[in-house]
Amino acid sequence: MFEFPLDEYRERVGLPSGGGPSLTRLQDLHSAQIHTLPYENFDVLLGREIDLGIERLVDKMVRSDRGGYCFELNGLFKAVLEAEGFEVRTLLARVHLLQEPTGRGHQIALVSLGGREWIVDVGNGAYCPRQPLPFEHEIETTHNGLRMRIVEHPLGHMVQAKEQSIWKDLYSFDLSPVVPADIDYGNHFTSTHPQSFFRSVRIAVLFDSEGETVIFNNTCTIRSGEQTSSEQLADNPTYLDKLRELVGIDVDAEYEALPPLRDDEVARSLR
Repeated sequence: MFEFPLDEYRERVGLPSGGGPSLTRLQDLHSAQIHTLPYENFDVLLGREIDLGIERLVDKMVRSDRGGYCFELNGLFKAVLEAEGFEVRTLLARVHLLQEPTGRGHQIALVSLGGREWIVDVGNGAYCPRQPLPFEHEIETTHNGLRMRIVEHPLGHMVQAKEQSIWKDLYSFDLSPVVPADIDYGNHFTSTHPQSFFRSVRIAVLFDSEGETVIFNNTCTIRSGEQTSSEQLADNPTYLDKLRELVGIDVDAEYEALPPLRDDEVARSLR
């Protein structure tokens, strides 16, 4: 039976051992992972199988210079929380960033701690919560410049982010039990279906204590506090060098193996 290598994980994310399950420990683990393991979809673009077995997730993200997307990052994090002694279970959500909600193709987690519940998500791109969200309606939290809340919704509960003065729907979820086959279905569609967002664009996101670095196709945007800068990445093998430099990703592939960049207007319509 596979024993989760907590010491290796802690070394990878730069976090010492803790004193057992607590809100502070949950917050520290959350921050450490999103500041170390990038959100990215390059294996999907390369046509590689997205294997969610815990040994494969450890090999890819703990022992190699890679990140993953929601099923990988949140799958790994659930194993971390369980190994740390937290009470946690998987939930599935529907993304609402386009006009119609998707199927239940986004993995998150529910953590019960000290009589309260928390929604935990370390794999949602630029809209990733910077800290666990209290599972209480209309409670606003702000971390690292991102204001979020959970509200009631016809599909259960909605996670929203505030942009300027507008609350933007991110994803809805309910508390239905999730079995491994549910995750396999969502992961298979998301990583292989021709209409999947992740098959169409290049994405990489890595956070730090001041902001984030976001690569979307060939545009890299870096926010640090109130300052934001952008850089256009070349459509040639130096792109891979920039991935290593900016977000610490080594895709272990030739640049020519990646699908061609989409037209900017097409990419924006999919965002």
